[in-house]
Amino acid sequence: MSGVLLVLAPSLPRSEIEALLQRLADPMAHRATDGADREMADGIGLSLQHMAITPEDAKIPPVAQSDDLWVALDGRIDDRGRLAAALGVSEASSDATLVAAAYRRWGRAFCEHVHGEASGVVVEPERRRMLAFRDRMGVRPLYWHARPGLLLVASEPSAILAHPDVPRGANLAAVAEMLANRHHERRETLWRGVEAVPLAHWLAAEEAEPPKLGRYHRLDPWRRLPDGDAGDYVEAIRETFAVAVADRLRSTRPLAIAVSGGIDSSSILGQAEQLRRSGVGPRPPMRAYHFVYPGTSAHEAPYAEAVAEMWRVPFETLAPLDHPEWADPSLPTLHPDSFFDPRERAFVALADEAKRHGIRSIFTGNVVDVYVRSTGDELADALVGGRPREVLQRLAGRGARGSARELLSALRRLVPRNLREASRRLRPTPRHPWLTPAAARLVVERADALERELDLRRWPDRVTRDICADLEGSRIQPVLASLDRVAAKVGTEVLSPWQDLRLVELLLAIPHRYREAPPHGGPQKPILRLALGHLVPERTRRRVDHPDIGEPLTIWFFDHHQTKIRRLFEKSRLVEAGLVNAHALRSISPSSDTGAIMRLIAMERLLRDLD
Repeated sequence: MSGVLLVLAPSLPRSEIEALLQRLADPMAHRATDGADREMADGIGLSLQHMAITPEDAKIPPVAQSDDLWVALDGRIDDRGRLAAALGVSEASSDATLVAAAYRRWGRAFCEHVHGEASGVVVEPERRRMLAFRDRMGVRPLYWHARPGLLLVASEPSAILAHPDVPRGANLAAVAEMLANRHHERRETLWRGVEAVPLAHWLAAEEAEPPKLGRYHRLDPWRRLPDGDAGDYVEAIRETFAVAVADRLRSTRPLAIAVSGGIDSSSILGQAEQLRRSGVGPRPPMRAYHFVYPGTSAHEAPYAEAVAEMWRVPFETLAPLDHPEWADPSLPTLHPDSFFDPRERAFVALADEAKRHGIRSIFTGNVVDVYVRSTGDELADALVGGRPREVLQRLAGRGARGSARELLSALRRLVPRNLREASRRLRPTPRHPWLTPAAARLVVERADALERELDLRRWPDRVTRDICADLEGSRIQPVLASLDRVAAKVGTEVLSPWQDLRLVELLLAIPHRYREAPPHGGPQKPILRLALGHLVPERTRRRVDHPDIGEPLTIWFFDHHQTKIRRLFEKSRLVEAGLVNAHALRSISPSSDTGAIMRLIAMERLLRDLD
């Protein structure tokens, strides 16, 4: 995880730009694992704090790719052979060199030709012109702040907040959305003075003009493979999955994976080991790590151990519950821009163990649950599409009352948006378990605004709209951005082939009935089990249980930290800000929703840290 920082302040001389670069880079010093470089001129400066993750970038690439072009990148470029051939440069060139050549060839449109998990900044210093860009899936975050005479761009909010003129307060509307699990970080962040460059966007600026945002890619919701049997899509999934994994094996260092025991992470381990044995990637086998929770209902260790045994790779278990301090809500957050989440402390323990073996890159099965799942709109789509057989299949076995409830719910989803909004205006905002009425009303209004924005685009069906919106929004972006910062803090990176654009677009093009969970139970993600089942043990391929560790972990959390939790909410900043009901905070108990509790603690800590 390298760090990128740009300062564009036309009125400042070079000496002041240099001092400002140093000041703002300090909060990201942990990213300079393998050195740092920077370039400055009157009015503009660009710095890179480098962590080497690929062979091509083993040595720090100079920011000055030439006298008239500076480049700083965080991430990796995929499909390098095609890009290098198109540009007429060596495939062994650094990613920064490839980006520089692409920018010279295509200008701002170069983003459309570069693939992979890479965000960064390109600068033409003589013109004081810059172009920042974020990758198509938003894997590598990028933030900015603009005011007359000043533009800042950085890999972490803390770098921007280090500027004395940037407001440090919390964005209370975004905090309310976060508490309701609706915050999306498309552009707006939890910090009042910081904006995010949205995924698949560029940010362009010149000396005398305000910055402009532009989108260079959008998921194609209309792409569809010919309708057929599930087996018709197996080969395409296998080929694309292998490429997605192979591109992330570019490393001279050994690699690790957090394997849960499900098909998502287990198939990555199997594919990576299969590729390694054919000469792709580092020589040592991937090390597998698994979290165990003794005394709870979460028993996935046998599945994780089985896949490690199948591929004969090193396997270690970590027990977060043996270390109550990992979930201590009174401890400082792991990173000034991260949120309280015990899972992140568990990840750091895994990262520390992996680093003992020289590992920097850690694979996970993150994100696939966002687009290989049921959304709740399947029945509504079947009604609109005139598919009576599917409607009957989805209602089968639910009984008369259950079928009536399902039908009523589906019909409500079909009510036009403007009528739904008008209806809400005529009745009180539904009571939220934590939020004050004013905060709940604000969340609903902002949700309606997002709905209107989505309605400006045409969609083939509601399910596709749900999934595309989630890929860009609340289900993943804030969480992944926080994990990105924590991983960088401890000198590692997190990789998930399931975030590969090629794989996402392929799976979205496959009929949804093969991606969703069976309506009446059975193995989840049937198409993945069919296509990738050869990479995992039979017991993993056939398993139907899906343990939820949320409830037992909440009980454990309260058993160990109840006093500290209640003390944290004494004189609550969330209550003072008018966001949360004080009585609701006093009613928190082990039966409360795990995610809601963690968000409440995280946002309380955020407001206190920004005081």
